[in-house]
Amino acid sequence: MDSSSDARVPDTLRNIVDLLENISDGLFALDPDWRFIYLNGPAERILGQLGTGLDGKVFWEEFPGFADTVFQTEFEKVLSEGAASHFEAFCPWLDAWLSASVHPADEGIAVYLRDVSQRHRLQDALRASEQRLRTMVSHLPIGAVFRDGEQLSLNPAAERLLLYSQDQIQTVDDWFKVLHSDDPAAWRARYEHFRANGFGNLETTSLQRADGAFLQVQMLAYMDDQGEFWLLHDMTERLLTEQKFSVLFEHSTTAYFLFSSAGIVDCNAAAVKQLGLSGKAKVVGRSFISLAPEFQSDGQRSIDKLNWVNQELAQQGQLSFEWTHFRADGSVAPVLVSVSRFVVNHESLELVVWQDLSVIRAAEDRLRQSEDRYRTIIDNTNEIIYTLSLEGVFTFVSPSWTRHLGHPVDYVIGKAFTDFVHPEDAHKGKVYTYRLFKDPTHIGSIMYRALHIDGSFRWHETTGSVVLDADGNPLHFVGLSHDVTERRQARVALEEARDAALASSRAKSQFLATVSHEIRTPLNGVIGMTNLLEDTQLTREQKGYVNTIQASGEILRRVIDDVLDFSRIEAGKLTITPLAIEAVSTIQDVVSLFEGRAQEKGISLGLDFGGLDVLHVYADPARIKQVVANLISNAVKFTEAGGVLVIARLARETKTAMILRIEVVDTGIGILPERVEAIFEGFTQADNSMHRRYGGSGLGLTISKRLTDLMGGSIGVHSEPGAGSRFWVELPLSKITAATAKKAVVEDEVSLTGVRVLLAEDNDINVAVAQRQIELLGCIVEVAPNGLRAVEMSAEADFDLILMDVQMPEMDGLEATRVIRTREADTGRRLPIIALTATAFAEDKKACEEAGMDAFLSKPFKREDLERLLKLWAPSADKKESDL
Repeated sequence: MDSSSDARVPDTLRNIVDLLENISDGLFALDPDWRFIYLNGPAERILGQLGTGLDGKVFWEEFPGFADTVFQTEFEKVLSEGAASHFEAFCPWLDAWLSASVHPADEGIAVYLRDVSQRHRLQDALRASEQRLRTMVSHLPIGAVFRDGEQLSLNPAAERLLLYSQDQIQTVDDWFKVLHSDDPAAWRARYEHFRANGFGNLETTSLQRADGAFLQVQMLAYMDDQGEFWLLHDMTERLLTEQKFSVLFEHSTTAYFLFSSAGIVDCNAAAVKQLGLSGKAKVVGRSFISLAPEFQSDGQRSIDKLNWVNQELAQQGQLSFEWTHFRADGSVAPVLVSVSRFVVNHESLELVVWQDLSVIRAAEDRLRQSEDRYRTIIDNTNEIIYTLSLEGVFTFVSPSWTRHLGHPVDYVIGKAFTDFVHPEDAHKGKVYTYRLFKDPTHIGSIMYRALHIDGSFRWHETTGSVVLDADGNPLHFVGLSHDVTERRQARVALEEARDAALASSRAKSQFLATVSHEIRTPLNGVIGMTNLLEDTQLTREQKGYVNTIQASGEILRRVIDDVLDFSRIEAGKLTITPLAIEAVSTIQDVVSLFEGRAQEKGISLGLDFGGLDVLHVYADPARIKQVVANLISNAVKFTEAGGVLVIARLARETKTAMILRIEVVDTGIGILPERVEAIFEGFTQADNSMHRRYGGSGLGLTISKRLTDLMGGSIGVHSEPGAGSRFWVELPLSKITAATAKKAVVEDEVSLTGVRVLLAEDNDINVAVAQRQIELLGCIVEVAPNGLRAVEMSAEADFDLILMDVQMPEMDGLEATRVIRTREADTGRRLPIIALTATAFAEDKKACEEAGMDAFLSKPFKREDLERLLKLWAPSADKKESDL
């Protein structure tokens, strides 16, 4: 633009026009109306308007691309505020980056423009290059670390290698603190020394990972003006492999040589030993032929054989052959040589392995001997040893097959396993082998019928295992089979005998239960009626008759109890039920039972506790009473003059138990020495004539012995014929504090007056006995003749308690109880039900409990036992737990 043609150009601008035309930056001036008042040549080139004559034209109209952009914003701002502005912006319509400096002028604004597109393109290219580099580094398979000042950047491979994230290692200090935690300062100093020398050679260092493991890392570092770049090569596995190889090489018992064209360059200790030399230095440098005699063991010249070896080795790359060599002492040793040729750093090397042939041949001899021994064992063993292919075909059978099943071995091999198995057992054999192939760790056996050559079948039992290859794949099945026909027959016979014994035992138990029921039912009537009769007005003679009947009934009841207890013991069904008791009073109760009988015989009955007043323990009171009662009963029975003394002492004490020793001493007839051991056997008395004179079942001491054993105690006797006997028993009783001892129910405080009792009983005599005894206790009694009627009556009237006979017509007591309990589930009320039964087995009590009965009273029962139960379960009674 020619500035002289425009009169509006201010004088201040006109003076420097020439200068402005020659500057490299574009310059134009706009008046307040945005009209051009000056435009130099570089500005025209930048705006793409060379020689178009823009003078007086409006900028925004000529260059609409600048409108509504940062240019318009900044131009207006400079014009209005009078302050200069500098900015850069991309102009799409020019495809260029422009740098603008806008200054206020006297009449408008002056704008300096510079095309900075080239700089931006270089910067974009640089950023793209840097991004490509970062992307490449981030995808490197090895660890990479950037250092910029004190800041570190880790690529993903470095994070995976170290198990630390970028957030955990952000600075150089972080690096040494977490990866060299043993002495960060020392390791940092070592690094700085390494860095100061320009990171010369590769550095292998030990780094501790986040999981505590140590890595051997080869660190390659670069440094320039922009920072540092570290490459981390994990050498842990390689170094470990090298160490393992070194250990294997040096400590192997096989001789290794490494040959080059110059001779031996290395060898291991086994090679030195093989040659009989004193050190590796005397081996290195020697040639192969220098170690050999002139002739080999096969007659060949050593040099000729070596030439042949080299020719074969050149063609094949590896070779094995036999060779003899000199030892240091001049002896010749045979070896098996294996040679492999390879190239390292353009140099041909040979790895030569010597194996002592004398050792190999000795091992082969031992192997043959071992095979012969195993062959002898297999050929002579009674069991059949065989192998099956994966298809179930015999690949080997031992000669014992022929001895057991008759088929020749050659006939069996190649045939299927199922060809020699009973058709009904074939599937079982397939399942067994399939399971072993699927799970080789499975242990087990199968029984099957094997085909004999005569067409019969023999029972065999086989066990086997699966042989696997190195990869764990099954190769074949190995089995061991033996004939169990006789054993199976014996087992079947034993099972039949066992079943017969069990049936006999059940029949005996059923018989005893029936006998017990049939005897106890009338006996209950006898004893019950005599008890009622005793309460009436009787003459002295009549009372004597009643006492005789009572004594006879009691003896009969005791005999029945002994027989049943002995039966329980023989069947293993007699159990011990320990409770918290006071032992002194328990023994006193037993002694008091025999005071009347001792008075009748005119003998004394004494009790000596030796100062022992109270003894709270945990034991079975019923069984203690039974044992002591048997001893006292025998002592009173066999003593005609003098007396009986019961002595109780604490024999010894442990942390958990007290050993109570009870002695029963009498002045009776005594026992012959040869009969002492036999008196604790069943149905035995010291003299057969005693049974005729004194009576009894002969089971009392046997039962006492078995009960004592069950309680963990011991029993014995010292006796002298004509001078009396001293029976003793020692019982271990568990300790218990007085506070936890069971409290007896205070029966005297309980009244039964007006208690409504439903008596379910079908036997008229037992009804009469029980009804009268209950009424004498003050109760109101109603009778149901069977279980069905008992169910109906219990629903029709409000009873306080039911006495339920177990065996009744139409519906027994167990079923009746179950019906009542089911009905009570809807009402929420539970009526006490006490079982009345003439059977006294443990399974009978269990059946009553399972049916829902609360207590159990065995016939014949005593009035005091009946009263105690009624007081325990009647509504007015204290509902404490009690045992019969």
